[in-house]
Amino acid sequence: MRWRSALMEHMAGYFRERAVIYALVVALLAGGAAVGAVAVNSLEEEDYQELSAFLDQYVRGAALPAERSLGARDVGILTSVAQGAGVPWLLGLTIIGAPLALALVFLRGFAVGFTLRFLLDQLSLKGILFGLVSVAPHNLFTLFGVALASGAAVTFSVSAVNALMGRRRRESLLSQFLASTTLCGAAALSVAAGTWIQAHVTPILVQLIARWLQF
Repeated sequence: MRWRSALMEHMAGYFRERAVIYALVVALLAGGAAVGAVAVNSLEEEDYQELSAFLDQYVRGAALPAERSLGARDVGILTSVAQGAGVPWLLGLTIIGAPLALALVFLRGFAVGFTLRFLLDQLSLKGILFGLVSVAPHNLFTLFGVALASGAAVTFSVSAVNALMGRRRRESLLSQFLASTTLCGAAALSVAAGTWIQAHVTPILVQLIARWLQF
């Protein structure tokens, strides 16, 4: 039990010392979602109609058992893990690529915000319920993983810059690397869980809510 307490205390100290970086990550995620929601209004009429037609076809087909395979398509866990956790980790190692890790967080938030706003515009209150089952379950894990990995990548990058500039740090660059790698490993597990839910749980929830709402 003592090692658990020591581990939790160490993790709490790690995130407390880097609160500014992770606050920036959360702010970019929320900002991306807000911009994505607003971006729906800037769609061209033709693009808007195409998306509307696709959504109408999807939600109607989702209620049919024969169409469930459309939503249950295997999206590739390894690919999602590589994109959500592996890429930020590599960007952090390059140091100069760390800002791109933050850009990935913003884009993830943008995609979720855009999707939820479009569903709300098209389906009104039904869109909120449909969004909760079709977007929220897997993205809770995926977005957490992406944010965790990106924050760890930026943290290591900042530490590397300080080391190159000769600034003394309480923790060695090696320990920073190990911490960043460990967090990215945890992020990979979170992204993998989100991808599995997207492939195997979300389609079932979508089918149930589509039938209940009688699209």
